[in-house]
Amino acid sequence: MRAIVMADLADLVPKHQVNLHSFADDSQMYLHCRISEASSAVSQLEDCIFVIGHMSANNNNNNNTSICKAHNVSIRAESEAPLIV
Repeated sequence: MRAIVMADLADLVPKHQVNLHSFADDSQMYLHCRISEASSAVSQLEDCIFVIGHMSANNNNNNNTSICKAHNVSIRAESEAPLIV
């Protein structure tokens, strides 16, 4: 059995053009995008999360999904303001 280690995430996440921030036992994936690109940004994140889940399952690693969170933060000052997904 082999758990996903930070090095695995650091290699995998950027391949999906997703940003990764890690500190201690917390990892956060995020994207900056315009509101008009939000749907494709969410798809990118979903694809990345799917691959991580698949890789975890292949390594018999059970992730604690009960502590996983998804946040959608937006700035609505103008229609093309940046959006963090």
